[in-house]
Amino acid sequence: MSKNDTTTKFNVGLIERTERLGFVLLALILFSLFPHFELFTLNVSEIVFVLLTILSAYTVYQRMMYAYKKL
Repeated sequence: MSKNDTTTKFNVGLIERTERLGFVLLALILFSLFPHFELFTLNVSEIVFVLLTILSAYTVYQRMMYAYKKL
């Protein structure tokens, strides 16, 4: 890292990149094991991706509030 690096890392948020990748891997494994399982007309991978979308949106909200407070 150079002294002129302007990247800032806040470490704020419920679900970061590694957790999102873990969710995708979990969805692939569960869909491989239970391809015909459905809950409310959603299969296993769709359920995991809906959960991932909700958690990611909440993380965006957390980061926006953190940045707003730091202004």
